Amino acid sequence: MWRIEGRDLKPLDEGSIRSESDLEDLISRRPEILREDLMIIGRQVEVEELKDKIDFLAVDSNLNTVVIEIKKGQVKGGVDIQCLKYASYVSNWNFDQLKEIAESYFRDNKIGKTFVNALQEFAGEEIDYEDVNRRQRIILVGTDFDPRIMSVGSGS
Repeated sequence: MWRIEGRDLKPLDEGSIRSESDLEDLISRRPEILREDLMIIGRQVEVEELKDKIDFLAVDSNLNTVVIEIKKGQVKGGVDIQCLKYASYVSNWNFDQLKEIAESYFRDNKIGKTFVNALQEFAGEEIDYEDVNRRQRIILVGTDFDPRIMSVGSGS
């Protein structure tokens, strides 16, 4: 993790983040620290079928939904499977379901926009709502990663 000092990024002392909730607060305020163009649309989003919650749900610049899972320490084996399950369920959510999640998040965070207005502003153009959530992505955040997670897709 990094902290922003003026125009510079400085390594963040791991000890200054006391909990995953602190890290979530930081990301909620400054999603750009994930080094992606993302619009956060939900925090602690309930996945009823799994009786679990997604740390963050976002939309990227291609209107893909992005599942963001946060771990204060090492991201261990099993988190990847958990996120794949989340992404699988999110893939079935329609525009109205995403709108409901986003507008609840916007209300809670005093973001004075509708989901439609926020999407149009974020995308910078008129959008086809059929394009929202065609694909899903996963971002894992942690201070270190279990080697088994890092080997996925590396051919090892």
